[in-house]
Amino acid sequence: MIIPKDTPPKSKLHELFFYQDGKLLWKKSGSGRNVGDEAGMITEKGYRRIKIDGKLHMAHRLVWAYHFDSVPEYIDHIDENKLNNTIGNLRQATKVQNGCNISFRKNNKSGVKGVYWAKREQKWVAELSIDKKIKRVGYFDDIELAELVVMEARDKYHGAFANHG
Repeated sequence: MIIPKDTPPKSKLHELFFYQDGKLLWKKSGSGRNVGDEAGMITEKGYRRIKIDGKLHMAHRLVWAYHFDSVPEYIDHIDENKLNNTIGNLRQATKVQNGCNISFRKNNKSGVKGVYWAKREQKWVAELSIDKKIKRVGYFDDIELAELVVMEARDKYHGAFANHG
């Protein structure tokens, strides 16, 4: 693991913040904030960012650095809630693992992650991504069977990062 150049050291974070229930709370007042106020603001993408010494930092990365001596390149929110920065909800991940832990896309028409209707074949297709490549696991007459098969494949290939939502 590495500490990105701009990540403040653990000692600095302990000097600036209290950690409580996934939140970093200011220890000192100033610049429109009071002691105990939650640090940062929520971005348009739904993450909390905190400004320290003129630089913006993702809150989940600061929470990790608050607890550990190094910061991995990728940190995954286990429950997908970008604002749940409790240390128990954060885990080190690779880029691929982080990508596995996502819900189905907004444009999904089947309502089942990894399953879509193939018009030409008149079948449900089950597929998932493995190491940035699409793996088709089968064609099915029944959407429930397609869902079951793709979930089993996801568990097999994505392990702890499998997300069926």
